[in-house]
Amino acid sequence: MNTSIPMLFMRAIILFPLAGILWLNFSPLQAQDVALGEKIFIEKCVACHSIGQGRKIGPDLKMLSHMHDDEWTAAFINAPKQVIDSGDPYAQALFKEYGLHMPDQDLDDHEMSSVLQFIHHETKKHIDKTLSDTGNSTQKYKVLLTWKMDAFEDHFSIYEADPEANLNLTDTFLTDSLSNLPVTQEFIDGKLEMVPGEIKRIVVVYHNPSADPKYFFVTPDRIEPIENRLLGFNFIECLCGNDPYYVPPGQYWYRIMDLKMTGDKMILGDSVIEHTVYGLTLAQIKGYKLNTPNAAAN
Repeated sequence: MNTSIPMLFMRAIILFPLAGILWLNFSPLQAQDVALGEKIFIEKCVACHSIGQGRKIGPDLKMLSHMHDDEWTAAFINAPKQVIDSGDPYAQALFKEYGLHMPDQDLDDHEMSSVLQFIHHETKKHIDKTLSDTGNSTQKYKVLLTWKMDAFEDHFSIYEADPEANLNLTDTFLTDSLSNLPVTQEFIDGKLEMVPGEIKRIVVVYHNPSADPKYFFVTPDRIEPIENRLLGFNFIECLCGNDPYYVPPGQYWYRIMDLKMTGDKMILGDSVIEHTVYGLTLAQIKGYKLNTPNAAAN
């Protein structure tokens, strides 16, 4: 198995904005493609997948359009084992969760485009219904920020940023003392509260207590319930990137993040945001530019 950071994964997991392909009105020609896509989906996919009706043998595809671009999805549909064996972390996580992979589908370009258009179309229907069924609210919602570790030790913590500190979004620093962090309170166990319309500035901290340097890569965040992302509940800039992070021995690494909740309602209430962190070896980071933070002022 290829143990390097897969380039397919690097470029393919893109969180689409709410505008775009998902919201286009279909022309007559596109409507024909959607019909063809539905026919193929019923023949090849519906036994294992739904779009908005819950997981079956495989995952629900209702938010596929917001998790991956069409290039990644097409590659996975036609050759899932190949994508898994490439080292793609998301594909490997699916394989671990469901315990099997689907057979290669071998769709041609027109068939694949039609299937993807059908998935986009059904996703829009699911979202429209969910939004119409949801009432307005100004209550506080609980948010849990969690970490899933792969070959990496969990020494992450979350703090509220000091409002008087001169901080910029995605600033990333190193310091040798916890007292130098530009923070106020710690959000114990990653638990915090937000209200619709709020943007909360937080500081994500990782401490490397070991005598060895640490290298890690972070996948795009996963939000549950996933529908909550559709109303703008997410990190404005996530921790993911094309270059691994580097933390020297004994240092505190920290990054400035903004968590936003736009609108006046959330679809399904409280949320969990999970990041998967992959520890990397020296061999795995060869050929990549390290994301080296600046030194913080003491």
